[in-house]
Amino acid sequence: MADADAIPAPMIVPTLGDGVVILRPLRLDDVVARLALGRDPEIHRLMGWDGSGAPAGYTQADADLWMADQLKFPYSWAIALPEPGVKGPDGPLPDRMIGSVRLGGLNDALAPGLRTASLGIGLLDPGVLDRGLGMRAMRLLFPYAFGPLGLHRIGLRVLAINTRAVHCYEKLGFQIEGRERQTYSLLGQWHDSLVMGLLAQEYRV
Repeated sequence: MADADAIPAPMIVPTLGDGVVILRPLRLDDVVARLALGRDPEIHRLMGWDGSGAPAGYTQADADLWMADQLKFPYSWAIALPEPGVKGPDGPLPDRMIGSVRLGGLNDALAPGLRTASLGIGLLDPGVLDRGLGMRAMRLLFPYAFGPLGLHRIGLRVLAINTRAVHCYEKLGFQIEGRERQTYSLLGQWHDSLVMGLLAQEYRV
């Protein structure tokens, strides 16, 4: 699908890449790619979902809901690899979508005192974990966020048990600013969340 088929957004988000990872606007055919990725139990557990009471498998309705959720955020990107993706309605998709990243709390009128955003990022393909691709995605996004967007701070919340993600954030300069006790119940056990923040001057390239 050509760039012209990207889903319209209130503002234009740029395509960013480093030759290994691409951040690009969402496309209609990303629903096809999302459905093919399914729901890996361990990935979703670390995102705070334990599957209790949910039907087995990952359905078209789930993929549609994922897309609708992404489109609530004007600054939202697909994370993709520059290789053919799953089969779409017109053949293999032009890239391999492996996740998404977004900046929440932003609009097209960033007042000087409101230049902050919340980060949401997720790699959804278990086959690409431990390859540093999430780090690459954020290293593509943050120069844009702290540069052209003019952000002063990016914040996030992460489950304390997600040590891989916490370590990745700390390598980029995020600081642990607080702990929210027992915020998620996973498989009958409560877990804490960490509040982390990164200021523009703290970002580590």
